[in-house]
Amino acid sequence: MVLYACFGGYEISKHYKTFSNILEIRTVDAEYLVAMKLMAGRLYKHDLSDIVGIFWEQQKAGKPLLKENIEKAVTLLYGDINKLPSDSITFLEKVLSNNNIENMFYETIKGETIC
Repeated sequence: MVLYACFGGYEISKHYKTFSNILEIRTVDAEYLVAMKLMAGRLYKHDLSDIVGIFWEQQKAGKPLLKENIEKAVTLLYGDINKLPSDSITFLEKVLSNNNIENMFYETIKGETIC
């Protein structure tokens, strides 16, 4: 049995692990996760700090996220970058232009706890 992700992204996901030959767990690359978080943009679910955290973790791993890869992921999932909420596009540009992603992560968390 394979459980499909709610976003219908079986074709973009990768096999991670199977439990008891019944449940298959799949993952998605960081740019797809960022794309989905940008579309949702939920402050109460900490999507914004999650986005910055993903950028930070990718940076620490020596695999920084590139704008063009995120735009490709958004286009594949949603058809066009302009389908994202305008606040999310602005936030993405802010993350991409930030030189201190660690500081931005902690500042973003602070902003989410106020909401």
